[in-house]
Amino acid sequence: TSSIEREIAMTDLLSSFINSGDKEPCWDGHIYIHEDKLKTKKNIKKVAVQVKGKAVQKRNVHRKISYPVSYNDLHAYMMNGGTVFFVVYLDSTTGDTLQVYCAGLLPVMIKEILDANKGKQKISIKFHKFPADSKRKTEFFLNFYEDAQKQASFAGKTLPSIGELAKQGLLE
Repeated sequence: TSSIEREIAMTDLLSSFINSGDKEPCWDGHIYIHEDKLKTKKNIKKVAVQVKGKAVQKRNVHRKISYPVSYNDLHAYMMNGGTVFFVVYLDSTTGDTLQVYCAGLLPVMIKEILDANKGKQKISIKFHKFPADSKRKTEFFLNFYEDAQKQASFAGKTLPSIGELAKQGLLE
């Protein structure tokens, strides 16, 4: 969790509140998006986060990774409106942070993943390197927050396809 807190501390508009002692059932804390550099409470936005660490050797660090996430956790993330999930690769010898990976798990994406993996208790999720640039970190969270707000109202529901909407005459 300290690796994520350091990454977030490098930005002007983000702040982190992450528990180091895994006390919540599915989440480790939140990243807050502030309106200005003073990080006031005015128009503050909140994104739920989960953090996992994995001890690896340096040669196992890549641009993309897969990491198993439980079906029940994914379902909780979907019903909560989404979660940013971090995996931190730590050097198995020194304990130093080698790489931080993230996945923005939004309700619609999670629903597709769950539907495609029915019956599985653990589902392999793809993660990408967390941006090194402070501006890109902030953009990642702003975009995630906006998308999560749009998708929260239909979390867990089956969405009609474009073809179905056209048949019903709901598209112009």
